[in-house]
Formats: sequence, structure tokens, C-alpha cells
Amino acid sequence: MIILFLFLLFFSDISAVVLEKQNFCEILPYVTKDCWVLFDLDNTLVESIQHLGSTQWGDYISEKFSKEEKNTLWVRIKPHLKMRLVDEAAPDLIKSLQSQGIVVLGVTSRGERLSDYTHHQLNNFNISFTILEGTDRGVIFCSTLKKSAIFQNCLSRISQRPKRIIFLDDKHHHVFDLEDAFKNSDIEFIGIRFGGCDARVKAFDPSIAELQMQALPYFLTDDEAEQRLKAKG
Repeated sequence: MIILFLFLLFFSDISAVVLEKQNFCEILPYVTKDCWVLFDLDNTLVESIQHLGSTQWGDYISEKFSKEEKNTLWVRIKPHLKMRLVDEAAPDLIKSLQSQGIVVLGVTSRGERLSDYTHHQLNNFNISFTILEGTDRGVIFCSTLKKSAIFQNCLSRISQRPKRIIFLDDKHHHVFDLEDAFKNSDIEFIGIRFGGCDARVKAFDPSIAELQMQALPYFLTDDEAEQRLKAKG
């Protein structure tokens, strides 16, 4: 009872807070009746099965290639990518939240040109977001712009407003960006820096990704690529 009291006291006096979590079920204590839950997509909801095509691979090639060259690489590998859920509980959790009347949206750094591709991926995992005016079937595509700016623009065009926002993203700068945007707002903000892919990000090996690229259209697993690298000495 004392712990519950302290919990409620703490969260009654804040407008913004950022937490570190590893599993989606850990957000449930922060869910309230009039809150919205926002999920980043890549390395939060879904991830590439291979090193190739992963968010960390995208970050790597951004440092090595021009924007045009990077786009060419993405076009080449996109038909061959295989994705998986980061947390298998995601589809059921999202449905459960929506059944309670909670708005659940996707907020992604992908561009709008990937809309159909993105929704196809989400449908494969039985994930449907809450459809609101100003969103693309429940997804907000931000491309290279700040997520806070795009989301707030979207929010300004929607008649309903949440009392609390819970935002999950694997990137610290996106979480802190939204936290800063809502610091002086009448909407409470709880940012979740989601670490479900941290181990995979740390283990990223560009040599494995390069081998997987060379093997296309054959789908070379991470283990197969590692074995080939070891065999080369």
C-alpha cells in the first residue's frame, strides 16, 4: 500500500519522465484510461532477422554512403528482408489496450513512400493501429524530421486529446525529443527508452551484413555468415 501511494504521488506531480524498459508488459503500470500509447517501429516493434537490413545496418551505411547510394541499397535488399517481432507479446498487448478504448499509434522515422510496405509488414504480425484523422492508418511517418514536430502537428488536427502519452522508442534522442516537447504541456508524457534490441545492436558486424548482401537473393543467416567468415580465417 505504501509503495502504491508513493507511485501515485510521484506520477501525479510530473509532466514528463523517461524510463528504461526491456519488455512491453512493463508499460502496463503507467497506462491510464485517457492515455495514448505510441510505438516506434524499427528495433521497437519489429527488427530484421539478419544483420543486413537492420536499423544498425542503416545507421552504418548512413555514415559510409550518400543518401542516393543508401536509397539504392535499400531498394536492392527490401524484397529479400525478413522481419520478426522484437517482443512476441506486442500484437496481443496492442489489442488489449485498444479493447480498453486506449489509442495506440505507430510513430516512425520511415518515410511515407514506405506506407504500403510498412502496413504489409504490420499485417503479417496481426498488428493494426488506431485509425485517427491525420495518420496513415494509425501510423505517423516522420522521415528525417523530428518526431515531436510531426506528432504535435498531427495532434493539433485531431479533436480528441489524451491526458497522458506513453512513447516507446529504441533511440534515446527520439524519446528525449518528445519529452522536451511536452515538458510544459498539460499532457503528461512518459517516455520509454526501449532496450529490447540493445544486445543485437551491440553485436552488429558489418562484415556479416556485407556477406549477406553479396549472397542475395539467397537468404544467408547470421550463423551461416559467421561460419563463412571463420572459414576465411
